[in-house]
Amino acid sequence: MAQFYTDLTSASTDAKDRVSDGSKASGNVFIARASYTLLGTEAATDVLDIVKLPEGCVVIPALSKVILENPGTALVLDIGDDDATTAVDPDRYADGITCSSGGEVSFGSAGVAAQTPYKLQAQSTIQATVMTATSLTADQEVVFLIAYSAQA
Repeated sequence: MAQFYTDLTSASTDAKDRVSDGSKASGNVFIARASYTLLGTEAATDVLDIVKLPEGCVVIPALSKVILENPGTALVLDIGDDDATTAVDPDRYADGITCSSGGEVSFGSAGVAAQTPYKLQAQSTIQATVMTATSLTADQEVVFLIAYSAQA
């Protein structure tokens, strides 16, 4: 029988030798909960600052989501960050998530980081960029749950 290894394991039998990076394999997963109340005047290309995270954090798109009730006719968002040390990427974590129907909308597998985790190189702000906004309903709460790991 052949034995195969992921990027987090090796032939070592000692677990501490197999985990090379605490931001990849960690019991420390944090959830930032940020809420925003729609004004109804938001438009395409508007940017909403969600949360500021310290250097070294890795956002986990598969565990992150937007929760909202009824934003209006159409609301489509990109989720990214302003980490300019490599390149600002407005859709690093989610690319074109449709929030129009309300409910819980997962970042899913959209965006580069979903497939290739990105470690913040500097303190950075996680941001939502409005891609489409049609007849938005004022006073609707939008909750962002941003899951991330951090080195201890």
